[in-house]
Amino acid sequence: MAPTLLELADDVLGRGGATVVIEGRLVPVGRADPDPFALLGVRFGAAVDAVAVTLGPGHAPVLAVDRWGEAIVVDGDHRNGSLQDAPLLLDLARRSMGLATAPPERPVGELVDAVWLDRALRASLDAPLGEPPGWSGLARLHPGGTSGPSTSPEVLRHRARTAPSWTVLRFQVAEGRARWPPVSAPLARWFDDGSFARHALAALPESEAVLADLFELLRPADAGRVDAALSRR
Repeated sequence: MAPTLLELADDVLGRGGATVVIEGRLVPVGRADPDPFALLGVRFGAAVDAVAVTLGPGHAPVLAVDRWGEAIVVDGDHRNGSLQDAPLLLDLARRSMGLATAPPERPVGELVDAVWLDRALRASLDAPLGEPPGWSGLARLHPGGTSGPSTSPEVLRHRARTAPSWTVLRFQVAEGRARWPPVSAPLARWFDDGSFARHALAALPESEAVLADLFELLRPADAGRVDAALSRR
């Protein structure tokens, strides 16, 4: 009889690392204490019925996922953990089994915002003390900005809100027509829309924290324009 997900998780709790189930057998894979993100880009063949991996340093907690979509998180005391605590790793485990993930929870406009705010913060930190970039320079850093005359916050906000869908963006990266450094073309093909969206957003700092830093660095009028240009406003 094939081991249950709990038995699979037990094996990893005791051994560490990662284990797969092949033809009813528990088969350790990789190092004793691997990086859970080693599942990124992995596609197990049809012989693998389930996979379990530690979610961080040490042997616990453990995420176990089978080919039919059932998933559990177990800690060292055999208490069920929350799958909500490891959404990115759940995505990786599901994609490694060829399974779909949950759809994107956040619009593409939030990725546009996050990219722009990250660029704006870098430019502000690189500027001479007391001489932060002005609105014209900040607007040109926006993915929807231009090298011409300064673009208004309203126009930038509209462009972020009407950015291509996650599906379109992922296919553009997969086909090499768009470049998103944290995700290569093969990875974009490996992801589905939900996992691609969550991975892309996780690669950038949270926008509210970056915006708070910008309010400390920019002139008040320019900080207000940045805030007004965000897609969620």
